[in-house]
Amino acid sequence: MAKKYVLEQISGLATYGVPANLSREIGRVIVHWSYFENCVQEMVWDILNLSAAAGRIAVRQPRVEDSLGMIHDLLELREGEWDDKLYKSILVRARLLAAKRHLIAHGKWHHYERGSAWRTDEWHVELARGSWPERFAEFVTGSKRVIPESVPMDMEALRSTTSEIQIVIEDLKKLRASARGGPLPSSEKRP
Repeated sequence: MAKKYVLEQISGLATYGVPANLSREIGRVIVHWSYFENCVQEMVWDILNLSAAAGRIAVRQPRVEDSLGMIHDLLELREGEWDDKLYKSILVRARLLAAKRHLIAHGKWHHYERGSAWRTDEWHVELARGSWPERFAEFVTGSKRVIPESVPMDMEALRSTTSEIQIVIEDLKKLRASARGGPLPSSEKRP
């Protein structure tokens, strides 16, 4: 479905009074994503043969796609293997889902009420990252930090994001189970 754009500079419409059903689903997105990040981090600790406590101390938590890349590189270093097609699929989806999660969790929420010809009764989240596409150069240029984009967000979009995260979690578990081979560090070195 193509995006519909309306150019209007808005300000001061942020609210924290999001309806309960949206708030619940926003919470689900955040909790599911947190679980996914934790699963990836545990894979890093496991491949480094670290306990959870030592892992939390020694390994900083980079972006999830960087952690997935680290796991991939460590697996290759140890001459191990896994379902590389599944890994690449998870990596692509993780990048997209991270952007959605960050928008939902950190974006400025506002509500458009019915009234004008284009406004409907809908919720939006302000996207203040990235640049505007060239096709809008006539109307707006440069960073979305200067002129943010207002992204419509409804229950269907939130539930879809939650479902996509649940699927990538299950696929991550399959990827972990597919990992084989390669010398592992000695258990004597394990803290």
